[in-house]
Amino acid sequence: MTQNSVKQALKQMFRKLKVSARAEMGAKLRDILEGGRKTS
Repeated sequence: MTQNSVKQALKQMFRKLKVSARAEMGAKLRDILEGGRKTS
């Protein structure tokens, strides 16, 4: 796996999640994951 492959994969994830920063991506992923765990 090359550095360019990782860079391209990250760009695709940013676009798919409609975010522009790593922290924003982390928060969005956390919301998605926590949303699937709600039991109430």
